[in-house]
Amino acid sequence: NFYSDRRRPLNYIIKKPLASAGKQDVLFFMHGGGGHTWYYEPHMINQFSDNYVKVILQAPYEVSLLSNMWVWFDVHFPLFADTTFNEEHINKSCDEILFSIDKIIEKENINPKKIYIGGNSQGGIMACKLALEHPDAIDGFIAHNAFLPIVYQTVKDKSKYLTLRGLVINGDDDN
Repeated sequence: NFYSDRRRPLNYIIKKPLASAGKQDVLFFMHGGGGHTWYYEPHMINQFSDNYVKVILQAPYEVSLLSNMWVWFDVHFPLFADTTFNEEHINKSCDEILFSIDKIIEKENINPKKIYIGGNSQGGIMACKLALEHPDAIDGFIAHNAFLPIVYQTVKDKSKYLTLRGLVINGDDDN
């Protein structure tokens, strides 16, 4: 297919450790709905030690033309009350994230020891969905101020979850 050869990874910002000998842990971080990679760069990319390769992925859907605000999936109001109406967006975003992880590792010549995904809000929802549906693709996940997507699958072989690490963080004022 002509277009499949032209598929590109999601836009991203990357910061590699100064000393990059051998295998390294890689953290792919996903911003919340309406966010952008540039917003999270100063806040997130320096929060983890220099032992990690840190990549901030930008969501694939722009809120409106030239808004420079990006989402992983459309939402209904009240905010996040239902994710079932747009499972197509959510599943497409999952596919884009997995594709991007592979392509970024290849393009940036990263030798991953462990791969972690994380996100806040919508990005955290995506991290949860990826962890539940693709535990073989990652070693761990971080969900910050997120909840489980309403529709998700789990793998038949539950032993795939035995080594998966997870961190779920919510603030006092978050539901």
